[in-house]
Amino acid sequence: LGWDDLDWEAGTVQIRRQVQAINTRLVISEYTKTDAGRRTLPIAPALLERLREHWREQQEERALVGAGWNERKLVFVTENGTPVGPSNLARHFRLLLVCAGQSPLRLHDLRHTCATFLGERTSDRVISAILGHTPATVTARYAKVTLGQMREALEGLYQMLTEED
Repeated sequence: LGWDDLDWEAGTVQIRRQVQAINTRLVISEYTKTDAGRRTLPIAPALLERLREHWREQQEERALVGAGWNERKLVFVTENGTPVGPSNLARHFRLLLVCAGQSPLRLHDLRHTCATFLGERTSDRVISAILGHTPATVTARYAKVTLGQMREALEGLYQMLTEED
């Protein structure tokens, strides 16, 4: 995810590339696995504000590292600005789970959890659009999911996940 993928005014993010580990090298591909993977998603206002804070923090880190910073204009990077590799991301995720006292979970399982939670509040078509899946039905090929539908579903999910007990 690059900083240029965020539209601060519209409150959206474009999903249009991926990081791949190829022979121990990280490569930023200017495409996604499928055409459906290229999509624009709404971002909850509170999350957008957190991303603004993250951008400011990243600028401070960049200044501290100086000439050693590898500028890639990515949202999530290592201490010196390089892309975060899949194995490092998985390792950090496992550590977060341990610190939170949670059971082991694959990072990919979060997609299933997201789909399950969204399934409680929206249609399969909207879920397919959010997750970047290609809908299986003929009707779904003709009907378009609107940004408003996706915004409503994701904001509902965000509210559910951030509610205090």
